[in-house]
Amino acid sequence: MSCKHFGATVRVPLIVVSFFALFGPAGAITRTQIRFEDLKPANCTLTECWNGMGMDDRGRAYIGFTSSCGGKLDFVVFRYDPSSGARRYIGTLRTTSAFAGNLVAGEEIPKGHTHFEQIGRKLYLGSQGFHDFKQQITGLENYRGSHLYAYDLDRDDSLRDISALLPGGVVQQHQGMIACRSVPGTSYLAGLSHPYSDIIMLNTATQHVDTVVPGIPWELWHVISREIIPTKYGKIYTARGNELPSNNTGNNPVWVYDLAAKRFSMTSYTIYGGYISGAMTTTDGERVYLTTSNGELFVLQTATGAIAHLTHFLTQAEYASGKRIEFLWGMAMSSNDRKIFGINSLSGTLYEYDIASGVVARLQELGSGYYTGIGMHDSRGNIYFAGFNPDMSNVRLEVLNISDRVHVQGSSPAKHGLREDTKAKSAPAYDIRGRTLALGNIPYRGVAVRGSGQLCLLGQGRREGAASAVRSRQ
Repeated sequence: MSCKHFGATVRVPLIVVSFFALFGPAGAITRTQIRFEDLKPANCTLTECWNGMGMDDRGRAYIGFTSSCGGKLDFVVFRYDPSSGARRYIGTLRTTSAFAGNLVAGEEIPKGHTHFEQIGRKLYLGSQGFHDFKQQITGLENYRGSHLYAYDLDRDDSLRDISALLPGGVVQQHQGMIACRSVPGTSYLAGLSHPYSDIIMLNTATQHVDTVVPGIPWELWHVISREIIPTKYGKIYTARGNELPSNNTGNNPVWVYDLAAKRFSMTSYTIYGGYISGAMTTTDGERVYLTTSNGELFVLQTATGAIAHLTHFLTQAEYASGKRIEFLWGMAMSSNDRKIFGINSLSGTLYEYDIASGVVARLQELGSGYYTGIGMHDSRGNIYFAGFNPDMSNVRLEVLNISDRVHVQGSSPAKHGLREDTKAKSAPAYDIRGRTLALGNIPYRGVAVRGSGQLCLLGQGRREGAASAVRSRQ
């Protein structure tokens, strides 16, 4: 079921890349913005991304955007390779399902809300046929159900709708899949259904749903968390919570599914400050750092199941002044397990939590907007987020190199504004005399500054499988 015509690789293209150094007193955080408008299908408008991101074992980043394509809601998937600067259009979920004969008339698939999760030589992504259920659950029966997609890293050609082989062509009828994670030491993918928070155990070796565990009982204003947390000790954790700070008046119990005992039960531990919006596991699998949608940070000790609160994701001074984070949807841990980074939406302030000292530092102002993405980092010192504006414009992949990070003291964005970077270690290098910008091993010539750090890059090369017209929406 090959569909190579869906993919398009850009090699030395004409593109628009934004790269900046965010300067402070002692160094710089290099910021690169990767855009995909020139690769998308002509009838699609990219609008937003809610954690539909991931990375393969070669360090290539995957991202998808909820989009309007020909009047239907769809999800459009791309890849970015930081080693070469190459970007690739992979496909849309509706197109992929249609190719598999698994798209019914009128069916929309607006969200790939889960991670792109690698198991073996495949990446997996779950879908939702709706945006969200945060209050009363009405009309759920009108949605077909969740699809599951796989991307074969060895064939490297296209997505496949593997749920086409399941009964009814979906993983679970009517519900969506809002999160998925691999279960350590097994071939299982654990999915979390939305809105009823069922735990779905899919065996990727047989491509069969072996178990569906009924979820946490539904309660008004207590929406399902955006993470499912399997551990190497055979336990899977999840919780509910409220997204709005004004309604977060109590604690929310954490639940655990014991794989050996096949028992789902409430633990004695609770979280507060919204639902679980992010989970980052240390390299040894002994700890999982949990962030909530309203900015609280917890740690789960996976051997014992103990959960402890660490901090609110603000500096001490900010917290003492009465300031609180309203939404925290973007977070990542450094590759050495020493730092956790979070972006405060809507303000766009980047913070760092030092695990050893327990201190939160305010690093930089990235600009107001929505920032999402959970736990994406690479060996180059990069962390990755999706960025877009509240009006669903300016969609992009944000790449922040934190190797030379600085702590900004004070709160004036003007003092620490955006500047073009020509020196940062991991940034693209611009040779002024040669008028050449190098992204990885690729040279680009004919560089023209287009204001506010926007560089138009002209190169020679070829595209495979997509129209040659180049567009960039500013």
